[in-house]
Amino acid sequence: MKNFDSEVCPQCEGSGEVADDPFFDDVMVTCPTCGGRGELIGNGEDEDRSVKPIENTSDFYAVLILEEISCHLVLCNSAQEKMHICAIRAMVQRKFGYLLNLKDVSDIIRRHYPEFKFKKDDTGVYILADLAIVNKYTRTRRTINGPSPTILFAEEDLNAK
Repeated sequence: MKNFDSEVCPQCEGSGEVADDPFFDDVMVTCPTCGGRGELIGNGEDEDRSVKPIENTSDFYAVLILEEISCHLVLCNSAQEKMHICAIRAMVQRKFGYLLNLKDVSDIIRRHYPEFKFKKDDTGVYILADLAIVNKYTRTRRTINGPSPTILFAEEDLNAK
């Protein structure tokens, strides 16, 4: 029997996040069962329910990286901030549970956000995170629940697809 329905994820109970530590629920990470969607989606082939795979992981990680850069600038209350690649990688891992290597983080930033310039100091490679660059790739759209950020990609990335 074909099944295209969805059901609430049993692990996160529809929230899309689970506690990183079973004893403390103040640190949440993306649910590994549903990938943060909060639901399991039937694949249309049989009764087995599965998670839809992410089509382009580079684009997915680019969104996570830009979100972390944006959050860091907001938390620092700064329009420009030096951000080391290893710190960006650690933020993505801590918040979303995805472990990327440093080369992948650098390559994704270079490909999707070429305006960020790479530099090196005594502690490693960094970018000068600039709010104007972040805003170029982010727009806010209104939803029922209020504003929701949408990440945009460089025009050449869209044409390449």
